[in-house]
Amino acid sequence: MVASIRPERLTLAPARGADFPWNFWQGRISEIIFIGDATKYRVALEGLTLTVKTQDRDLAARARVGDEVGVRWSPAHTALLDQASDR
Repeated sequence: MVASIRPERLTLAPARGADFPWNFWQGRISEIIFIGDATKYRVALEGLTLTVKTQDRDLAARARVGDEVGVRWSPAHTALLDQASDR
């Protein structure tokens, strides 16, 4: 099984703590890409990089490459895919 979460469903959060019932990972911003009305953040985790697409002006406006941040999302936004069947 593979978990899939759309980048716009991920939210940057303070590095410490999670709001139940949200899923939460802690990582470090490795790249910031400005794309007009939104910004993409590449967040490096242990052995994995997530892309967060946001229009949030609060934490995102202050975030810099190298900052430690949290990435959170609702469990309802997680799609489980079967790797064997490509679905």
